[in-house]
Amino acid sequence: MSMDDPGWGEAVPDEPSAGAGGGTKTPKSSGGGLFQPTRIQLIAGAAVVIVIIVVVALLVSGGKKPTSSTTGTTTTSAKHSATTTTAAAGGSIASAGAAYLALETPAYDSLTSFGSIVSGWVNNPPTPSAAQTAANPTIIAFKTLSNKLLARAWPSAVQPQINTLSSQVEVVANDLGGLSLAYADNTRSAWATTFETDANTLVTDANAVRSTLNLPALATS
Repeated sequence: MSMDDPGWGEAVPDEPSAGAGGGTKTPKSSGGGLFQPTRIQLIAGAAVVIVIIVVVALLVSGGKKPTSSTTGTTTTSAKHSATTTTAAAGGSIASAGAAYLALETPAYDSLTSFGSIVSGWVNNPPTPSAAQTAANPTIIAFKTLSNKLLARAWPSAVQPQINTLSSQVEVVANDLGGLSLAYADNTRSAWATTFETDANTLVTDANAVRSTLNLPALATS
């Protein structure tokens, strides 16, 4: 995904076209139908946040997913046209949007990296301590995001949504903090259900912020 929005912090080349029509490729599966994320899906940015969430939940729980049911929605060059209305406390909507994206980037980068690690757990399940060690950088990144969201002054139009998002980021960080226990107690399926629900709520909250800041939404399917 090539976007002005740096949502995942890494420039990604446009995917090869399927032909003259420029269609994108759908992911393939291997290993008896277990959904295996491709590198493009794991780094393609804000367009596939939901894919990372589903992949982490599925692979931690040991579930399987048919090829056709989850594909990445690639957003190319989604430029935003931000208004420049100034709010006394938090500056303009345009500057707030740029600040939000800068804060968001490290957290989503970390989630992407965690998804890459989890994808290797299919045939080599981790020990509880190894699972937690893998999740810890994302926990730190998410808690940092939550704190920085609250530390900055935002335009009044978006401040309540920022507060809600910050709280939900903490919820997801706390979910990740329980990963070792889920492996130790063999409650991975329940953990995965909770994680997916909470992470999807985070996406909804992030999109509320993005809408107010005139930024493109994170894909939800």
